[in-house]
Amino acid sequence: MPDFSRLAEATVSNLEMFEWNKVTLIYEDMEFSNAIIPYLTDALVNKDIQLSHKISIPTFPEDFQILEKLEVLICSQNGLSNFVDTMDPTAIGSMKGVIGLRPYIPKTTALKNFRTRYKRISSMKQN
Repeated sequence: MPDFSRLAEATVSNLEMFEWNKVTLIYEDMEFSNAIIPYLTDALVNKDIQLSHKISIPTFPEDFQILEKLEVLICSQNGLSNFVDTMDPTAIGSMKGVIGLRPYIPKTTALKNFRTRYKRISSMKQN
């Protein structure tokens, strides 16, 4: 079993190095994530870094579940749009910083189909 306290402290040290004072946690709702989140939250509090949102994504989500979570995130980030795959330079430039920790996801037909559906739904909402 990993030492979650040390992993959380190392992650927060990176945030400190870049002088970030506010973060959003997006994580897969699974045993490892659920185990480390309390340590990460404590480490953030100890370093006076604000946790603006904590969003869990189910391990095997339905499309609508991901879209609901992304909608919350997009609305909370002052209109940051097309979060999944189509970030343009303006959106990237408006981000103060991002640290992503995620599992490897192979490029499959199902993933391609999801991205296509997401882009279509996202563009319909913007019009």
